[in-house]
Amino acid sequence: MTVNLTETIDALRRYLSGECSVEAFEAWYYPRFKNEPADTPDDEHVIYAKVFGDLDAYTPPDLWVNDRKEYDIDEDELRKRLRSHLGNLNALYDKKSKMPPAVN
Repeated sequence: MTVNLTETIDALRRYLSGECSVEAFEAWYYPRFKNEPADTPDDEHVIYAKVFGDLDAYTPPDLWVNDRKEYDIDEDELRKRLRSHLGNLNALYDKKSKMPPAVN
Protein backbone atom coordinates (compact mmCIF):
# COMPACT_ATOMS: atom_id res chain seq x y z
CA MET A 1 0.00 0.00 0.00
CA THR A 2 1.42 3.31 -1.08
CA VAL A 3 0.09 6.81 -1.35
CA ASN A 4 -1.39 7.62 -4.75
CA LEU A 5 -2.68 10.93 -6.11
CA THR A 6 -6.12 9.85 -7.34
CA GLU A 7 -6.75 7.48 -4.41
CA THR A 8 -5.79 10.19 -1.93
CA ILE A 9 -8.11 12.69 -3.63
CA ASP A 10 -10.95 10.15 -3.47
CA ALA A 11 -10.27 9.30 0.18
CA LEU A 12 -10.15 12.98 1.17
CA ARG A 13 -13.45 13.56 -0.63
CA ARG A 14 -15.03 10.64 1.21
CA TYR A 15 -13.87 11.94 4.57
CA LEU A 16 -14.84 15.55 3.90
CA SER A 17 -18.28 14.51 2.63
CA GLY A 18 -18.89 12.50 5.80
CA GLU A 19 -18.78 9.10 4.08
CA CYS A 20 -16.09 7.95 6.50
CA SER A 21 -14.87 8.97 9.93
CA VAL A 22 -11.58 10.63 10.74
CA GLU A 23 -10.47 7.35 12.32
CA ALA A 24 -11.25 5.44 9.11
CA PHE A 25 -9.39 8.03 7.03
CA GLU A 26 -6.37 7.86 9.36
CA ALA A 27 -6.38 4.05 9.21
CA TRP A 28 -6.44 4.26 5.41
CA TYR A 29 -3.85 7.05 5.07
CA TYR A 30 -1.10 6.25 7.60
CA PRO A 31 0.13 2.96 6.10
CA ARG A 32 0.11 4.44 2.61
CA PHE A 33 2.09 7.49 3.65
CA LYS A 34 4.54 5.34 5.62
CA ASN A 35 5.23 3.27 2.48
CA GLU A 36 5.45 6.23 0.12
CA PRO A 37 7.87 5.39 -2.72
CA ALA A 38 11.16 7.28 -2.78
CA ASP A 39 10.40 8.42 -6.32
CA THR A 40 7.18 10.24 -5.36
CA PRO A 41 7.33 13.64 -7.06
CA ASP A 42 8.28 16.42 -4.65
CA ASP A 43 5.15 18.46 -5.39
CA GLU A 44 2.99 15.50 -4.31
CA HIS A 45 5.17 14.58 -1.33
CA VAL A 46 4.91 18.07 0.18
CA ILE A 47 1.11 17.84 0.23
CA TYR A 48 1.09 14.25 1.49
CA ALA A 49 3.40 15.28 4.34
CA LYS A 50 1.08 18.15 5.26
CA VAL A 51 -1.89 15.77 5.36
CA PHE A 52 0.13 13.48 7.62
CA GLY A 53 1.14 16.35 9.88
CA ASP A 54 -2.41 17.61 10.22
CA LEU A 55 -3.72 14.12 11.01
CA ASP A 56 -1.00 13.83 13.62
CA ALA A 57 -1.97 17.20 15.15
CA TYR A 58 -5.64 16.19 15.34
CA THR A 59 -6.66 15.24 18.84
CA PRO A 60 -10.26 14.42 19.73
CA PRO A 61 -11.48 16.79 22.47
CA ASP A 62 -12.09 13.89 24.85
CA LEU A 63 -8.34 13.20 24.82
CA TRP A 64 -7.32 16.74 25.75
CA VAL A 65 -7.58 15.67 29.39
CA ASN A 66 -7.08 18.87 31.37
CA ASP A 67 -6.09 21.31 28.71
CA ARG A 68 -5.65 21.70 25.02
CA LYS A 69 -2.08 21.95 23.79
CA GLU A 70 -1.20 24.70 21.34
CA TYR A 71 -0.43 22.13 18.64
CA ASP A 72 -3.72 20.21 19.08
CA ILE A 73 -6.33 20.79 16.42
CA ASP A 74 -9.97 19.79 16.57
CA GLU A 75 -11.94 18.15 13.78
CA ASP A 76 -13.24 21.46 12.42
CA GLU A 77 -9.69 22.71 11.98
CA LEU A 78 -8.62 19.36 10.54
CA ARG A 79 -11.43 19.51 7.97
CA LYS A 80 -10.47 23.07 7.04
CA ARG A 81 -6.85 22.08 6.48
CA LEU A 82 -7.67 18.88 4.62
CA ARG A 83 -10.08 20.79 2.37
CA SER A 84 -7.17 23.08 1.46
CA HIS A 85 -4.89 20.09 0.78
CA LEU A 86 -7.63 18.53 -1.35
CA GLY A 87 -7.77 21.72 -3.41
CA ASN A 88 -4.00 21.59 -3.88
CA LEU A 89 -4.10 17.92 -4.88
CA ASN A 90 -6.93 18.60 -7.35
CA ALA A 91 -4.90 21.43 -8.91
CA LEU A 92 -1.87 19.16 -9.12
CA TYR A 93 -3.96 16.42 -10.72
CA ASP A 94 -5.35 18.88 -13.28
CA LYS A 95 -1.86 20.12 -14.07
CA LYS A 96 -0.49 16.59 -14.49
CA SER A 97 -3.41 15.44 -16.62
CA LYS A 98 -2.66 18.24 -19.10
CA MET A 99 1.00 17.32 -19.40
CA PRO A 100 2.12 15.43 -22.50
CA PRO A 101 3.06 11.80 -21.88
CA ALA A 102 6.69 11.12 -20.98
CA VAL A 103 8.89 9.88 -23.79
CA ASN A 104 10.81 6.72 -22.96
